[in-house]
Amino acid sequence: MQRSKPGPLPLAALRAFEAAARLGSFRDAAAEVALTASAISHHVRGLEALLGVRLFHRGHRHVVLTETGAQLAGDLTPAFAAISSAFHARRSARVVRLSAAPLFAAQILMPRLDELAELFPDMTIELESAIAPVDLAAGKHDLALRFGPRPAPPLAAAEIGGAGVVMVAAPQIAAKVTVGPSLQLGHVPMLTLTLHPNAWADVCHLLGVESPRKELFFDSYDGVLRAAEGGRGLALIPRIVCQDQLAQGALVQVVERTFEGHWRYWLAGRPDALTASQFQRLARWLSAQVESAVSTAVL
Repeated sequence: MQRSKPGPLPLAALRAFEAAARLGSFRDAAAEVALTASAISHHVRGLEALLGVRLFHRGHRHVVLTETGAQLAGDLTPAFAAISSAFHARRSARVVRLSAAPLFAAQILMPRLDELAELFPDMTIELESAIAPVDLAAGKHDLALRFGPRPAPPLAAAEIGGAGVVMVAAPQIAAKVTVGPSLQLGHVPMLTLTLHPNAWADVCHLLGVESPRKELFFDSYDGVLRAAEGGRGLALIPRIVCQDQLAQGALVQVVERTFEGHWRYWLAGRPDALTASQFQRLARWLSAQVESAVSTAVL
């Protein structure tokens, strides 16, 4: 003989009964679960009818649990507490999506993800590396780290450092550049980031030399960096991006000068992505990581 499947649980009635049992009052239970006292009484009577037992002894101004009612309440109270805990834990565990350029993500963020998690224990930060700047207004991402001009309102923005770039090249390419009172870049190709097409023209103007005759364009600093390492030409790269290559000798700094220009690393975010205090806390933490990276690179 097949056992019949149990019907749906009378959750509203169980919740009403548990509150009344725990608080010892239909009125107090009504206030907790946003019902009327008569609605609580109706739920309890319906539950008693379903179970075929009495759950309360009813007095004029108070109710007292029966033995069966006390046993049921003892099972329900921890169960509802566990449900409440699970719900609020998921509700408070916000997911924040952070986009960063691949090299910044790899060199600054990836080694420090545990520290970042400790900074925001009630938040899950999902890191995504992307070459092209993401559209924060579209809503897929909450925050972004980018190297360039200040992000425009209504985005929140905080400068996190890493200002300026250095001129670097592979040793065999650097040897073709004449450094001195009269800087001569020769006919070495200039490696240019597509997002900053005027970078070399600005630097050449600052140095008082001719603008580049030949430029090779790349859509990411990763591409510029790899091309520079491969001896394809001179590159303008943020120091924190090429610090490892400089330390290892794969690249050398051609001109002992940092070119500030309009280049900065920025933390940008939608106004609703984080509270103002959370945004500033993250910006301060990022600034400290960038400063540490630059200091290490210089030393």
